[in-house]
Amino acid sequence: MAIGIYTAFLDVAMAGGSPALGWVGGHAGLRAAFLVSAVVGANTTGVVSNCAAGIASLGDSTAWATGSRVTERHDWIACADRARADGQ
Repeated sequence: MAIGIYTAFLDVAMAGGSPALGWVGGHAGLRAAFLVSAVVGANTTGVVSNCAAGIASLGDSTAWATGSRVTERHDWIACADRARADGQ
């Protein structure tokens, strides 16, 4: 299941992100495209950190490191709810 989720999000990122960055680069220059990439990467880091904290708080603190509970559906739902509540 984890590989399927990864693949789905990668496909969405490639389908939307690459054309969007091309448009930014074409209209505002290469520096702006790199700036947009850095901002998106920083926001993604925040969301992943938030998810890791939420999943670890659901049970065993080593669950995130081992991946033992990450693929369970309720963990992903809790992660999405936590990110939504924090406005990310």
